[in-house]
Parts: sequence; structure tokens; C-alpha cells
Amino acid sequence: MANEGAAGGFINAAPANNDKLPVVRGIFDFSAEALGELKTWLEQNPPAVTIQSIVGFTQFTAVVADTVTAGETTTSTSYTDLTTVGPKLTGLSDGQYLFIYGSFVAANKTAGNTARMSIASELIAADDAWAGQSSTQVGSSIVAFKAMTLKNGSNTVTAKYRVNGGTGTFNLRALFALRYANV
Repeated sequence: MANEGAAGGFINAAPANNDKLPVVRGIFDFSAEALGELKTWLEQNPPAVTIQSIVGFTQFTAVVADTVTAGETTTSTSYTDLTTVGPKLTGLSDGQYLFIYGSFVAANKTAGNTARMSIASELIAADDAWAGQSSTQVGSSIVAFKAMTLKNGSNTVTAKYRVNGGTGTFNLRALFALRYANV
């Protein structure tokens, strides 16, 4: 090697405690060949860094709202609250979230109509694009997923409900949030 020295063949490197690995004191003094060897070694021996050791990492935070067990109905054709509002998550910090929400039994007693559940925040309205829906008259479980970026400081996300006709019924309603990135 062009930059060979006493410590493992690298200039600006000192022997480690037991002379097994050099301690690098300056990366800019490595030759292209030495950097290539270092790259190969790192590919074969990747560093074991846990995500918790990265300063400032606050992702992958899960929050679960209290389940609303009351079976309630709506005839609204626009998204609205039911008598028992929610489920609702309050005080969510800014970030990117994956929301999972649903109702154990959702139904619309009027044939050909749907019962839909979506979510809304202070800045984002509930919509059909990410709604869970049931088109059965006897009830079925619905689950929906929505990725949402929250940027309101202290955010609230609430489940909302609607039908396209008839009467929708919702039982055992749940809302879960997984924060996966900072904004």
C-alpha cells in the first residue's frame, strides 16, 4: 500500500489496544486503495448501531385511542361525529403517521347503501379516499389505513362517519396511530 506505516499499514493510524485494529486519526490521508479496502471491510462487517443510539430519533411511536364500544348510528351523507365522538387521539406531535382505524361491526340496513368510517385532523378533512366501508345489511368488520402528515403543533385526529343513504350503524370503533417520521 502507498500509505503504509506501523499501525496496520495506514498513515495517521495508531495501533489499537491489542494491535489488532488501527485507530484512524484522519480519513483524508488514506490512499484510494486503503479507502477501497475499508469500504470492502465495512460491507463485510457492518457496524452494529441500534436505532435508539441515534441522537434525536423519535420515530416509531405508537398511540392507541380508547375504543368506543357504544353502537351508534348516523343518516348523515357528509362526515360527522356520532353521539359518542371518536375514537379520538389528542396531543399528537408533528410528524408523519400511519393511522389504522375501523369498526368491529358496521352495517347499513338499507340495501345498496354503505356505512363509511374515515378520519380527520384540524387541517385535513375526512374523505372517502381512505374510508373503511361496509355495504352489508347485517354488519361486517371494516379496517382502513391512511398515511397523514401532521403539522399543527399539537394535533387531534378524530374518526368520522357517513352513509350514502339509509342508516349506518357502527360498533366497537378503534383508532391507532404509528408515528414513523419527523417533519
